[in-house]
Amino acid sequence: MYVAEVDQRDWDEFAERLTFAINTAQDRIRGDTPFYLIHGWDPRSTLEATLPVKNTGTRDRDPKRWRYKIQRQYQRARSAVNDRLQAAIQERADRHNEDLEPHEIEVGAQVWLYLD
Repeated sequence: MYVAEVDQRDWDEFAERLTFAINTAQDRIRGDTPFYLIHGWDPRSTLEATLPVKNTGTRDRDPKRWRYKIQRQYQRARSAVNDRLQAAIQERADRHNEDLEPHEIEVGAQVWLYLD
């Protein structure tokens, strides 16, 4: 967010919109929005809530079936997030380890310890 003044004092006017923007932004690592991963459904803005909803079909009219469908989608999303997180962790570890060089210190060797 761009701040025009050094002494910005109206953050409370932007807090709700900023929170919505952060929670609905697609995360590169997780592959989904933080809001969906916490709640299991995507948030709707005021405009989306007032627009007419398209026909969901007869099979979605059964609440139990609809709930199981939503739960399966949520579980797939969580599983995909966990897979992507593990891959990102491994990628980060590989990048870190490729620049490391073995050290010359052997077990039992005497070393100087400098404390600042």
